Amino acid sequence: MTAFATLDLRPRIRDALKRGMNTLQETSSLSSTPSANPGYLGADKPLSNPLPTFFDVSELFKAVAQSVYPLQQRSSSPLVLLQHSGQVLTTGDEGMDKILGGGILTRGITEIVGESASGKTQLLLQLCFTVQLPLSEGGLDGGVAYLYSEGKFPLTRLNQLAASFQRRHPALRAIDPFFRIHFVNIADAETQRHVIIYHLPALLGRARDAGSPIRLVVVDSIAALYRAEQLDRFSNSEGRREQKRDLCELGEHLKATSDRFGVPVVCANQVSDTFAGKDDNGREDDHPFARWLDVVVDTVAGAGMTLFAESLSKKPALGLTWSNTVNVRIRLARSPRSEFLLSRRLLCIEFAPHVRRAGCEVFVDKDGVHSREWVKSRLQ
Repeated sequence: MTAFATLDLRPRIRDALKRGMNTLQETSSLSSTPSANPGYLGADKPLSNPLPTFFDVSELFKAVAQSVYPLQQRSSSPLVLLQHSGQVLTTGDEGMDKILGGGILTRGITEIVGESASGKTQLLLQLCFTVQLPLSEGGLDGGVAYLYSEGKFPLTRLNQLAASFQRRHPALRAIDPFFRIHFVNIADAETQRHVIIYHLPALLGRARDAGSPIRLVVVDSIAALYRAEQLDRFSNSEGRREQKRDLCELGEHLKATSDRFGVPVVCANQVSDTFAGKDDNGREDDHPFARWLDVVVDTVAGAGMTLFAESLSKKPALGLTWSNTVNVRIRLARSPRSEFLLSRRLLCIEFAPHVRRAGCEVFVDKDGVHSREWVKSRLQ
């Protein structure tokens, strides 16, 4: 039983509790029957000052909450709520980190969404090495669990990035970075569900107990297997409801895993075409690109957002069911493909609880994904 003497209550409420209360649960039940006898509070004797049931019970609840979880220790912002340790995971690029508020949040689900060839897997592969960097360099000094469902894994590209990171970061030369990358190939949606719910927590637990903790979980991609089975398993209304239930369950378990082991979860997602008329909430939408007009971007030659309008007009796959599970959404877009012009790419924040909507142009080369600021520093 709670020691009432330690609670921040008015004396008359504390005295009434001492006389008549056996448990706090009984106090709660009194609020549903205030008219029985307002002169009593579960006590053997009537109180000299009848208590207004609603306000007094509310005061009691607040006092108990304050005792269990002091106000001074509560999260003061969404960033603190999602990131208890105060750490972020660097992307390996100063410009992208600035857009992301320092890097990838170490709590919750961060989604990287974009069309084919926009750079999603390139950025995810880069995170496989930045997570292995020491804390002093923005890493988390740990391994990565990489769940892959996009066909053949790009091992050649991974080898190229490994050589680049070891050349630029002495801390990675003393270790074998591939030893800390735990790769899991996933063939269908049911296997993905089983791995996320059962195998993933077990893998993280064993790695932690062995002294080589996994500090990042990557899912590449969350939508590929569901879209592959769309015409069969999820073609009717019951199948679509089953898909939504699966997505809610996956999101719940990924967030629980993130909180339990203190790891960021980064998922890739695909996009689908959309048309003017209605948005995801059924409201009139003049043009899908209109929702991006408030985003401030830094692009080469001042191209602005219009260069990427076609790519940004597409909507993320899996709908609002999955969108409501995501904490941070990073959008990668590319300019239309042309036989005579190089494709250009853009990274921007679609939504996040801790940073404004902003973006920057990015480039992909043999060393990874980089922002315009990185390119300028190399040219100086």
